[in-house]
Amino acid sequence: MSKHSPSPYVVVLAGSASLAIAMGVGRFAFTPILPMMLHDGVVDLSRAGGLATANYVGYLVGALAAMAVPKRWDHTFVIRLTLVATVLLTALMSVPYAEAWVALRFLAGVASAIGFVFTSGWCLAQLSGTGSSIGSAIFTGPGAGIAVSGLAASGMTILGLSGHTAWLIFAAISATISGIIWKTFGESAKPSDAYSVGAHTGWPASATSSRRPIFR
Repeated sequence: MSKHSPSPYVVVLAGSASLAIAMGVGRFAFTPILPMMLHDGVVDLSRAGGLATANYVGYLVGALAAMAVPKRWDHTFVIRLTLVATVLLTALMSVPYAEAWVALRFLAGVASAIGFVFTSGWCLAQLSGTGSSIGSAIFTGPGAGIAVSGLAASGMTILGLSGHTAWLIFAAISATISGIIWKTFGESAKPSDAYSVGAHTGWPASATSSRRPIFR
């Protein structure tokens, strides 16, 4: 069965949801969960700062690593990989082995950055040439993800839930959303080269074909 391009609205919704997971959970869920972890006594301020820093460094490394992803890897494969990684790394934060948390937050930052880069590239590639002007709407995902994670964590705090439980709930939410959008990231009929990363130029194909040299 040949693949077909999903509708622009489906692309935007799936892209927004993917970015919500990458940023709202992979990057920023730690912040609203931290009060619960402090209340549980499983971290102190010094360790909390270390966990936050590990995630920031991981995000930087992930953004740089995105350039080295092999050209033959399809964008949708990478997006799905980062979704799975975010779910697993979030769930593993519930494991009571504090020594592993720094590595987990670092890897979550890596997955978050790569997921952001490849989701954005794939969505913009699918929307190029469609005449749709809604492409920028995918970037509502990070804000929505951060807001929802904060509201959800606040509700968990009011209910007296532990940080351990909060990480599992966020992992379950991420897994559910990933399952809903999973199929969309397998319906690409257009190559992602229109907005490429890694060894590619990053220019839309239509732009590169019409560019003229500055100096003659």
